[in-house]
Amino acid sequence: MTAVLFTGPTLAGAAPAALEGFVLQPPAAQGDVYRAAQRGPRVIALVDGYFHGVPSVWHKEILWAMAAGIHVFGAASMGALRAAELHSYGMRGVGRIFAVYRDGTLIDDDEVAVAHGPAELGFPPVSEPMVNVRATLDCAVAEGVLDNAAAARLAVLAKAQYYAERTWGTVLAEAAETAGVPPDRIAALEAWLPDGVVDQKRVDALELVAAVADVLRTDLAPLNVDYRFEHTEMWAGASWLAEGPDSDDLQPVLDELRLLGPRYRELAERALLRAGAVEPDSVPGDRAGREAKARFMGDRGLLSRADLEAWMQANDADTAATEALLEDEAAVGEALRAHAAGLGPRLVNQLRLDGDYARLAARARDKAAALGADAPRTAAPVGRLLEWHFGERLGRPVPRDVDAHARTLGLAGTDDFVRLLRRELAYTQGKTRES
Repeated sequence: MTAVLFTGPTLAGAAPAALEGFVLQPPAAQGDVYRAAQRGPRVIALVDGYFHGVPSVWHKEILWAMAAGIHVFGAASMGALRAAELHSYGMRGVGRIFAVYRDGTLIDDDEVAVAHGPAELGFPPVSEPMVNVRATLDCAVAEGVLDNAAAARLAVLAKAQYYAERTWGTVLAEAAETAGVPPDRIAALEAWLPDGVVDQKRVDALELVAAVADVLRTDLAPLNVDYRFEHTEMWAGASWLAEGPDSDDLQPVLDELRLLGPRYRELAERALLRAGAVEPDSVPGDRAGREAKARFMGDRGLLSRADLEAWMQANDADTAATEALLEDEAAVGEALRAHAAGLGPRLVNQLRLDGDYARLAARARDKAAALGADAPRTAAPVGRLLEWHFGERLGRPVPRDVDAHARTLGLAGTDDFVRLLRRELAYTQGKTRES
């Protein structure tokens, strides 16, 4: 492994060729830099990271990685913040955003914060970070679209908005309703924006990518720091220091858990809540809402609207209460998908706490010995596989949306789920023949 890159909304939609040679990881949470460092890369590049709802990347884990000889770069978002704070220790910051934080021109974390969509859609940004607003206003002044006074007033209005709700539309609407920016300047800016917006975060992130690519073409020696890493009590108490196997090694046990159907969902939710990953103000999308309703009805054998209404009546739940319940279910489902990459170790720890790990691990080893690594070729059609798994083994109807069900199990979709079932059927049939 040569370079790990933590990114999400900042480089959403970037051409794969631009990131060739990097091991891509989603936005970093606390412990992720430590885990990446354990794999021994030459470089760790930090662009995006979580700010709230999930503990943020810890300075201490970056210091640990650099003390281990790993070069750590940062830019654009969380990477710029941590690089500004740790550049004197050897972390290398790149770009304009890093520079203004390093020099103290900007100090607020929310300047780089952005709301974004789920991992499945590539973390598309849905709000405008303040650093991009400032860069765009600077460009508008340079091109004569705005004067300094109008740009300064727009910056104040944008800064006053909650980061997750800030867009150019909301900024211009606010400007139109308050004094300080002439209407003709607002109109001129609105006409100029489609081609004039400056995505400073993306510019800086691509500069980081180029800088890392340049150093990787050299005979890069391990980083030599001039500090001594202290193993403090707080460091020793970090839960993720003892999370055990790498996520790739956990897949056989997690596959056994997935075959238990609702048990996976139950444990996943508990593990997610233990990690503090569900944000109370999250708003699920339409697709998540539809999937939550389908899963809710399927888990309870509610096959029609009449069945759902009967359930509502029996549970004294009116339409508003039921919709609120389904919104909560959708928010949990989106959080599970967003954090799926880092959930495996916590799920395994939950299995250990519940006393189920040893049994499932032994079964996974026995299955691997019996079947090998490849998915077996079985004659059973997909429909029969699903009936066997859900009807005969779990005693419940086949979900109406199998693809959505597969995603709630941390799988990519139906194909992965069917592959899992084919292995399970071959294994159980082999055990039946042996007995």
